Amino acid sequence: MTADQVLSTLLEAAETRPAVAPVTVSEVQVGTHSVPQRYLYARAMRGEMIQHIRTQASPADRDRLPAIVAAWDALRPKVSALAASEAGLPDTITIEPLSESARAFAAATLADPLVARTFGAWRHEIAMAEVDKIVFPQRAVNEEYAGQLARTFPPSPDLDALLQICVAARADMAPIQHLEVAPNTHVFSSPNTDLRFLGAFLKESVGAEDIPLVEAGGLPAAAVAGFVGYGSPVINAFRVGTRLILNNGHHRLYMLRKLGVTIIPMLILDVPNPLAELPLAIAGVPRELCLAPRPPVVKDLLDDDFGITLSVKRRLKQLTIMMNVNQYEMPT
Repeated sequence: MTADQVLSTLLEAAETRPAVAPVTVSEVQVGTHSVPQRYLYARAMRGEMIQHIRTQASPADRDRLPAIVAAWDALRPKVSALAASEAGLPDTITIEPLSESARAFAAATLADPLVARTFGAWRHEIAMAEVDKIVFPQRAVNEEYAGQLARTFPPSPDLDALLQICVAARADMAPIQHLEVAPNTHVFSSPNTDLRFLGAFLKESVGAEDIPLVEAGGLPAAAVAGFVGYGSPVINAFRVGTRLILNNGHHRLYMLRKLGVTIIPMLILDVPNPLAELPLAIAGVPRELCLAPRPPVVKDLLDDDFGITLSVKRRLKQLTIMMNVNQYEMPT
């Protein structure tokens, strides 16, 4: 068969071959789980607000960013008027001693070893504080998590309930998942973003009960143990002068105020020298903003103009602990 005959045969076969159906590729969804977030955007700086929505919010929320920015601009006169008329508002907060019936509960909280070790370096007390004037550094509140908390609260919490909610030394916490992903590399995760590394210590004596834990065998002489868990659940605030700056408990305070609670028990940490003792940032906000004449306070959360609801991706807190070992032979 000549070359022309071979080519003609191939062309005829191609023309009679059945058509191949086009391949369809299913769309892969990315980041489909979201939660509603209440964002105190009017109290944020313009660039901070734009960056938060651009990087954290859903595509639909990003699409309405121009309208949100326009609303933010329109609120400037109201924010400026509050800054002038309510300058020094946080410094007028009412703080009262606990009632006789609450003192035993407070004493038990302060005596708890976990609380004592967490706050022992501060001069502190548990007292009743006016909610609306507490400085509220955190810009965003997870509405889903806040709703879960609210379902554990009574509709009208009395003092006994508030003591349990606000200043109990122990609380039920979300379970922590663990996976050893590589030798000496441990990953922990939790839906509670308070997950944290709590420090490590040297265990100088190793007993018989520790031998089964030594994967590589050998003769163990010492152990290094690390702790993973959560911070103290006690709602606490820094007292600078006469103002209170919330340090922990933002979601509980938000939901209690929505329930109409106007005064709560809380742990107050005295900060006589804020430049030396106050953290550089509190809930992600520079301390200088918390010390401003009119910073964001709890009552701002109830102002419908000041907050917007965004859809943001649901997230887990992940903590990775790695132990690096370097072994050398050194001259003595």
